[in-house]
Amino acid sequence: MIQLSKTLARPAVWIIGTASARFAEFVGDLETAVAKAKEVAGNKWVTVVGGASTARQCIKLGLADEVHVGIMPVLFGDGLRLFEDMGDEPVRLETIQVLKSPGRTDIKYRVVR
Repeated sequence: MIQLSKTLARPAVWIIGTASARFAEFVGDLETAVAKAKEVAGNKWVTVVGGASTARQCIKLGLADEVHVGIMPVLFGDGLRLFEDMGDEPVRLETIQVLKSPGRTDIKYRVVR
């Protein structure tokens, strides 16, 4: 899993491996972080945790195979649009799974290339 942070003194990505191989590393950009995480993960999944900007970057850079969106039934006025400014080519998403609960709906999409 990659967890991004904007609050640290320098750009950081925490790359967390298995229980026996946990570590954090400072890197400068998302592409480098994903490449490092894939190297550490080997043939296992790499998960990037972030907000709208991170999701857009991963999709635009071709780093995302899937996008997981959690929707809660509360609106807080302004916010970031998840799929805004995606470029000239449409991004096709295929719904993989929808999970509904009283307080949340989770949708898992596959990025179609």
